[in-house]
Amino acid sequence: GGPSAPGVVELGSARLGDEGEEDGDEPRIIMFGAKSIGPYKEPKDRTRKDQKRHARRNSAAKARFLWMPDGTCWRRQKGVRHLKSKKSKRRMKRLYQLVQLGKPERKRVYKLTGRRIAFPKAKDLIRRKIPEARYANQFGLSDYGVGTALCSL
Repeated sequence: GGPSAPGVVELGSARLGDEGEEDGDEPRIIMFGAKSIGPYKEPKDRTRKDQKRHARRNSAAKARFLWMPDGTCWRRQKGVRHLKSKKSKRRMKRLYQLVQLGKPERKRVYKLTGRRIAFPKAKDLIRRKIPEARYANQFGLSDYGVGTALCSL
């Protein structure tokens, strides 16, 4: 079997030589994971199974990013955990907002999560149709505050 196959250890296996050979109804201890993965293999000798075992994705990174349905990736900003009284209200308000990951971070995020970041094109950001009710009150005609909510769907 593989590394998850149990190794069976007899209770009477660690005896002195002069003791009797009684293997009656003694219980056996089953140890899971007792088998080793095996000796070190050079990268050129590793099988696909060996490569997959050592190439797991980072589960901590999975929890730290927010993936939107359009493929964009968002994260929290640093600097909001402590020393809050030193920072102005305006600065704290800005730091609490989510930030979209940029192009410099895309390779690192792909290695950690296995997902590629999509970057919206200019044509995707243009609002093609504005409801008539918004023209009268001037609602929703500016881009102020775009991307600050957790999810804007």
